[in-house]
Amino acid sequence: MKSFLKEFLIRILDKRNLEGSRKIFEYLVSNSLEGIFLYIMGERMDRELKENLQKRHSFLIMRDTVQRNFLKEISLKMKRKGLRFLILKGPAIADELYPPLTRFYEDIDILVHEEDYNSARDLILRSGFMPFVGRDGFVFTPAFKEEILIHEEMDYLQIDLHRALFSKYRFNMDFEEVWSSSREFEINGIMLRKMDPLKEFIYLLLHSAAHFYKLRGINILDISLHHRKFRHDIGEVLDEMRRKKNHYAGYYMLKFLIKNGFIIADEKEIERIKPSPFSRILMSLLTSFDRIEYLRFERLSFLVRAGTVLASTPGVFNKSMFIYHYLRRRGDAIVERFRARGNKDQI
Repeated sequence: MKSFLKEFLIRILDKRNLEGSRKIFEYLVSNSLEGIFLYIMGERMDRELKENLQKRHSFLIMRDTVQRNFLKEISLKMKRKGLRFLILKGPAIADELYPPLTRFYEDIDILVHEEDYNSARDLILRSGFMPFVGRDGFVFTPAFKEEILIHEEMDYLQIDLHRALFSKYRFNMDFEEVWSSSREFEINGIMLRKMDPLKEFIYLLLHSAAHFYKLRGINILDISLHHRKFRHDIGEVLDEMRRKKNHYAGYYMLKFLIKNGFIIADEKEIERIKPSPFSRILMSLLTSFDRIEYLRFERLSFLVRAGTVLASTPGVFNKSMFIYHYLRRRGDAIVERFRARGNKDQI
């Protein structure tokens, strides 16, 4: 385990040109790798970086203690009411995949049965939480597939309450099916439920693909360690995704991880299951070096992101609108890049 974590850190840090303690520290924090780095490096780092990481680690341990105590408290209340819920991501994998006090999480993700959602939400709100208000007064409401609830006094204590895992156009993980195959795990002396390993692995793949624009090192590590621990058969994973029809996002996420060496598997194994020809042609066009040069530096990232949207967006028109908005969103940066290049050529 320790040797693998060390190799992983070397591989992911070597791909970035990070000079100076401050830049390394910022990168580790933004990728939630502080605990892992401290665990691996120990005393083998300069004084400034070590001091910053130790301070950060102290805060993370404090937050983790608060999160676990609250999770125990709220879970006991929900269980007494007979509410059906599962724990997702961070809390569900931290103790199973990682050494103690190395895998931390920013929020607690809870999947609740649709019929129990309002009861669970009310219970959490009565425990000192309020709906999260984002920029421009935007509020996540129960109409969304998830709602963000934040503690009134401790802003670092946040709950992501899910009523569904993905929209109806994406890989659909039905609660009843996930619940029927779920298994128990212990946290702070209480038994809770989480997904079975295969479904959990697929969920981690799809979740990472859906959020590839902010994909962090810790997400890649989650999937890598999960694959190593449970020795997932890639064929089984792809067959399960194919059975659910929309599997493009997971397919492209797997392709990315294998291609970059984060998951050791035969790349030919995933070639036997292909997304639709339209999806492949469109993404090949979008990521072509010849046609769109500015994608040169983020080709794989865009490949996964495009795979996600093509899997989840119905109709050619909507897929085309995604492309338009994607390009428009990067329009300013693209224009500036070509302007700078043009000015340089003129000089």
